[in-house]
Amino acid sequence: MNTLIDAGEWCKLPAWWTMEAAIRTFLPLKPGQYGQSESKVYEIFTRVIAIIAAALMLPLTLIGLAVGTSLHFIGYKCLAKTDYLYHKSLCPEAPNEKKLKVLSLNSCFMPGGLSLLFGGVTPSAARIDALAKKIFQSDPDVVCLEEMHSVEADFALMQKLEDRYTHFYFNIGHQVIYFDSGLFIASKRKIENPEFTPFSRVVDVHNLANKGIFQFEVSGAHIFHTHLFPSSDTEARPNGQEIAIRGQELQIIVDKIQQLPDQTAPILVVGDFNIAKEREEYPLQEAFTHFVDSAPKAKTWRHFGVKVEEPEEPEILDYSLLWKMSKTTSFITKLFSTYNKERPDLSLSDHEGLISEVTW
Repeated sequence: MNTLIDAGEWCKLPAWWTMEAAIRTFLPLKPGQYGQSESKVYEIFTRVIAIIAAALMLPLTLIGLAVGTSLHFIGYKCLAKTDYLYHKSLCPEAPNEKKLKVLSLNSCFMPGGLSLLFGGVTPSAARIDALAKKIFQSDPDVVCLEEMHSVEADFALMQKLEDRYTHFYFNIGHQVIYFDSGLFIASKRKIENPEFTPFSRVVDVHNLANKGIFQFEVSGAHIFHTHLFPSSDTEARPNGQEIAIRGQELQIIVDKIQQLPDQTAPILVVGDFNIAKEREEYPLQEAFTHFVDSAPKAKTWRHFGVKVEEPEEPEILDYSLLWKMSKTTSFITKLFSTYNKERPDLSLSDHEGLISEVTW
């Protein structure tokens, strides 16, 4: 199954390459940054050549897209028994303990140059090695990533991590045409009762990405990993409908937690909520009253301005929350730094990550 999906993604690579070439063509010239040439003249030349090559390859690109989509249809609609893919590495499984270290990060790993367009960071292939190294340095027991919308990046990152991590859940909420949820899990310990709930089943909203909740148990703790609905303009200025949608999504999580047989167990909710913590929406979301938040007051998102001259104001959009009824002895959250202040183009993501350590 995994091989079939990987083959389908490989067939789609010319289409993603064409999209990236098109996106690069209209980005501002930033010599020596974001994979661009040191020379403006040479950069313009390579962009022209890339567009010509993309035009010449169009028939092959369309054939590859059709074949890749067909393989994904067979895999997802005919063979898949779950709405996620699973991989177990040869790395020995770590024993259970009554303490857990969880990393959550919006990775901005999108195909076709979309990370340049929407995140202002280089394509995922240029960041995978550095991100894996950073994860090894922090050594979390469980890795929860958002915006892993590239299946190619899923497989590439798994190859980097499988020497230290045993269980991988990826391509969660997969779809034939549109993006999956973007959620990605790597765990050193055994995961039990994995379940994905797409928001579209409950909230009457449709998006190019199949956003939702991936919940599972590890070492007796419950983790709810999610990425909430985005704002059309900016999270600093959400409209009433967007606030209501995110409120519904948060309530789905609260309802699921309240259905657990033991709400005193460690229960964590992590992910990119797209709710600016220091803006007017945060106090309007009643769901936050059910949780403890130990995160530092540091901005977790900013746009570096590769596509705009005036970057937006940094915000706190990412959360790692502990259910208030959980009986724990400690809950500490620290920043997982991804920014490169001197060279923003070398940053690992447009989001900072959070690492939470919970003991019970």
